[in-house]
Amino acid sequence: MYKILIECLWKTGKVKECLIYSESFLHFSMQSYFHELNGLWIDSISFSLSYIEYIITTQGNEMVDALKGNLSRLVQDIINILSCLLDEDVEKKTKTSDEIKVRSSWTILYNILLREDQINHNLIDIPDEEARLPASFRLLFTAHQYMGRSQSCTLDNGEFLQFILRSIIPELHAPMYDSCRNHVLEYIEQVIYLCQQNLGNLACIFLDDYQYIIYT
Repeated sequence: MYKILIECLWKTGKVKECLIYSESFLHFSMQSYFHELNGLWIDSISFSLSYIEYIITTQGNEMVDALKGNLSRLVQDIINILSCLLDEDVEKKTKTSDEIKVRSSWTILYNILLREDQINHNLIDIPDEEARLPASFRLLFTAHQYMGRSQSCTLDNGEFLQFILRSIIPELHAPMYDSCRNHVLEYIEQVIYLCQQNLGNLACIFLDDYQYIIYT
């Protein structure tokens, strides 16, 4: 019933309501999965994640404001998903990682933190430049480090690496990032290097545009 309701809300243009029920269904599915340890719930988790990710990436991250008190619940559920996906227990990992894309979870969490950064951007008064990195940026760099251990950041034509570039580079010229821009560029250059090493000619064309944005 949840899936039918969510699909109907989306098709009728009730985007906020669709997001609210998608989050509720994700939470219900997560609780059911951990209680029963039944892989059948993975499809429901993936279904909910796909709607949440699509709504906040296409409609704007301010959409998360509609979740109000349940936003912290969504964050906790995403953290639980990532804990499973990054778990060293091979058996547990096999049950989840093949069917839930790591990128979706990181993308949702990134957009939530980006929204917080946009509302509370008091970075200038922090003395250490690395500490002035916005929480949303630090999340992506941390995700890259974790995924890099298994070289999964280069999978699917480097989809996650490209996501980092698309997410961070357009924001770099915003005044709120003046105090940490040089530090961010150090990380970005590492991502660009990996793209160049792994994505071939298409990557070079893709990266030319970003290098132009960075250094002009």
